[in-house]
Amino acid sequence: MRLPRNAIMPVGYDTLELLSLSAGVRRNPGERVLDMCCGSGIQGIFAVFCRNGLDDDNELVLADINERAMHFAVANLALNGIHRGAWAVRGDLFGALDIIGCKKFDLVLSNPPFVAVPSYVSPQLQPALYAIGGGVDGMYVLRRIMAKCLDFLQTNKISMMLMVTEVPNVQESCTMLRSFLPVEKRCRARIRVAYVDEDVETTESYSHEREVEAGIEIATRDGSVAVSSHAIYKRVSIFDDLR
Repeated sequence: MRLPRNAIMPVGYDTLELLSLSAGVRRNPGERVLDMCCGSGIQGIFAVFCRNGLDDDNELVLADINERAMHFAVANLALNGIHRGAWAVRGDLFGALDIIGCKKFDLVLSNPPFVAVPSYVSPQLQPALYAIGGGVDGMYVLRRIMAKCLDFLQTNKISMMLMVTEVPNVQESCTMLRSFLPVEKRCRARIRVAYVDEDVETTESYSHEREVEAGIEIATRDGSVAVSSHAIYKRVSIFDDLR
């Protein structure tokens, strides 16, 4: 069964892992929280409740490129009694913040698209936005978030970005992730990565599982720009501290 292009990613292991991470972050008054690639908005809403809800000094922003995701996010804000101090904004990553003015945040949460897709996708396939966004190596959105995230984290106190995603060769991923930051800002960030040893796949097994999930065997995969065949994918939790 083919998912519609505006399908919303359901709550899954990635979401639950990010909820667990945000629950462990020390709470401070007057915080601004951003849920980037928010989907239904559950990650940002949960983070707010972990901080005893919104008050006059706290703010929550839910951002996604998918218009249908915005409808879900607004509905979930209402269902959870969040009627002020919160925004649901549609746009391309941090560009979505233009509508409310470019703010800086104490906590940024993100579970971005990370499924690798061929460089050519048949128009008949039309995958869901959350599935196609990863690019040929699954890290297209991750690179863009890392390139801009420090511009939107508070600089006058400790701020943090928490992300759950998948990357190749996780043992060297701290170095790789740092390379996605602007050169002049790399010294400002501390990057930490956590992963589970059992959550490991070769490139071939990972690709086959994603194809099965999509209900299609992709025969036109572009191997010229993909990671090497021995590369390992793992789900990772990324801690990006700005000090």
